[in-house]
Amino acid sequence: MPVKVRCKHCSNVVTVPDKARGKAVKCPHCAEAIRIPASSKKAAAKKATIRKPAVASSTIDDDDFLAGMDLRQAEDTKTRICTKCGTPADDPELVDCLNCRHNIDTGIMSQRMKYIIARGGLDPDDFWGTAWGDTWDFMKNIKGTIFCSAINWSIFACFAVSCFYASEVCENIPPKAFWLSLCFVFSMAGVGWGLNLSILVLQTTVKGNNTLHSPHFDIYAAIAWGVRALFWPILVFFPLIASAAIFFAADFGYFLYTGGDWNLYLDALMPKLEAIPIVPLVIVGIVLDLFVHLAWPIAVGHMGMPYTYKAYVPWEVFKLIAKNFFPLLYVAMFALVPSLVIHLLLIFYGQLGTYETNVLGQLSDWDLSILGSKLEEGFMYFTLLYLMVFVATFLHMVVLFLIVGFFAIYYMRIVGYLAYYFRGELEFVYESNRDENCGFSPRYVATLIDFTIMLVFCGVIQGLGLIAGSIFRKLGSEYLFYLLSGLGGLSWLVLPWIYFAKTQSSGTHMATLGKRAVGIIVYKEGKKKLDFSMATTRFFSKILSMLPLGAGCFLILFNDKKQALHDQFAKTLVVWKGDDTRR
Repeated sequence: MPVKVRCKHCSNVVTVPDKARGKAVKCPHCAEAIRIPASSKKAAAKKATIRKPAVASSTIDDDDFLAGMDLRQAEDTKTRICTKCGTPADDPELVDCLNCRHNIDTGIMSQRMKYIIARGGLDPDDFWGTAWGDTWDFMKNIKGTIFCSAINWSIFACFAVSCFYASEVCENIPPKAFWLSLCFVFSMAGVGWGLNLSILVLQTTVKGNNTLHSPHFDIYAAIAWGVRALFWPILVFFPLIASAAIFFAADFGYFLYTGGDWNLYLDALMPKLEAIPIVPLVIVGIVLDLFVHLAWPIAVGHMGMPYTYKAYVPWEVFKLIAKNFFPLLYVAMFALVPSLVIHLLLIFYGQLGTYETNVLGQLSDWDLSILGSKLEEGFMYFTLLYLMVFVATFLHMVVLFLIVGFFAIYYMRIVGYLAYYFRGELEFVYESNRDENCGFSPRYVATLIDFTIMLVFCGVIQGLGLIAGSIFRKLGSEYLFYLLSGLGGLSWLVLPWIYFAKTQSSGTHMATLGKRAVGIIVYKEGKKKLDFSMATTRFFSKILSMLPLGAGCFLILFNDKKQALHDQFAKTLVVWKGDDTRR
C-alpha cells in the first residue's frame, strides 16, 4: 500500500510505494532526501497473513491500484522540469531556470549566474542588444520632449547669434561687453538644457522606466547646468592646464628677467609655436577628442548620482575608462551621428553671416508694399530686417535641432543603459557615512571649486584696482596708481584668508562653498567646531602643504585619518557630512 510522507524541507506531500519503507528517497519538488518510516512488526505480521486475490476485482481501491503501477511508465517525459524547484521549462533551449536560476538539468547554479545575481540580476551581455533595440521604443514615447527640446535649443541659438552680431555693431567696449555677456548666457542655457535632459534620461533609464515626463523649463537652472558643462573639461584637464600655465609663466618670467617685455615675448613665442609639426598636433587632437567621447558618459552618469565628485577627478575618470573601455567605445560609436550633425550646424553658423548680408543687400532696394514707400536705412528698416533674419534663422534652427535632438536623445538613452548595466563597474557613489574620514579625490574637487571662486573675486578686485589706478595715473597721481594696484594684489592673500577662515569657523556648515558642494565638513579632533584662530592657522599652514608642488597634500594618502600637512598642524579632520544631514 503506498505511503504518503510530508517533506520537511518544502512541506509538499509525496506518495511513494510501500517497498520504499525504511529507505531514503529524493523529493521531486526540492530534490532533498526524505526518510520513509519502516512498518511496525504487527503490521508486517498482519500483512503476511493476507492473501492476494487470484483475480483483480473492481473493488480494488485507488491506493492498491497505484501500488501496482510501474511509475517509470507513468512518468511524463515530454515536459521538461527544473530538478531544483520543479518549475516547468517550456523553452527547450533554456539552460537556467527562470525561477530559481539553477541549471535545469543538474540543479546546480553556475558561477556566471552567481556573478549576475551579485550584480543585482543584471547581465552585462544584455547591454549590447538592449542599447540598440529598446531605445527605439523609448524614442517613440517621447516625441513631445524631442520637439520641445528642438524649440528651446532653437530659441537659445537665435538669441545667442543675435546678441553676437549686436556686439559686432557696437564700437564702444561697455555695450560690446554687454551683448557678448548675453550671448554667453544664452549659449550656456542651450548647453545646460542638453545636460539637464541627459541626466533626466539617465535617471529614468536606471529606474527601468520607458517614458519620460517633459522636463520643467527653468532658464536659471539651464544656465547653471551649462556652466557646469563648461567647467567639466577645465577641471578634468586642470593638471595639464596648470602645468602649461606654470611653464609659460616661468618662461615669461625669465624673459622679463633678461630685459624683455610682453610684446617682445609674444614676437619670440609665435615662431616657436608655428614651428611645431602639424602631425603631432593632429594626433594629440584625435586623442583628446576620443578621450572626451569616452569620458563624457562617465561624467553624465556621476552627475546624475547623489555624489558627483568622481566626474571631475582626472585620475578617477582615467581609471573608469580603462575599466569600461569597450562599453564606452560602443557608446562613443553612437555619438558619431549627432557629432556630425552638430559640425554641420557649426558650418551653418559660419554661413549665417553671408546669408544676413545678402538679405541686407536685397532689402536696401526692396519696396515694402505694406508701408507703400521705400524705407530709408533707419530704425524701422533695421527693425524689420532683424525680425526677418530672426524668423528665417529660427525656422532653419528648428529643422536642424529636430535632427540633432533626435540623435542626441537617442545617445542619452544609450548612456542611461550604460549606467544601468555597468553601475558597479562605473563605481557610482550613492551614500556616505557620517564622520567618515574624507579621501583625496573629494577634497581635490572641493579645492578646485574654492580656487575658482577666489580666482573670479580676486581677479575682479585686481582689475578694478588697475582701472582706478590708471585713471588716477592719467590725472597725474602716480602714488594712487601704485597704491590701488598694490591693494588689488594684496586681495589675493587677504580675501582667501577671510573666505576660508570665516566659512569654516562660523555658521552651522563648517565648510567652504566647495566642501559644501561635495558634502564634507571640517572640525577639530574630538568633533569640535573650529574657531577663527584655528581656521586661520589651518589656512596659512596650507602654504607649507603646497610647497613643494603640493607634497603636503599627498599625505592624505598615507595616514589613517587622511590628514594633510595643514590638518596635522591645526589638528583638524575633514570628514563626510553624511546623508542624514546633507541638504
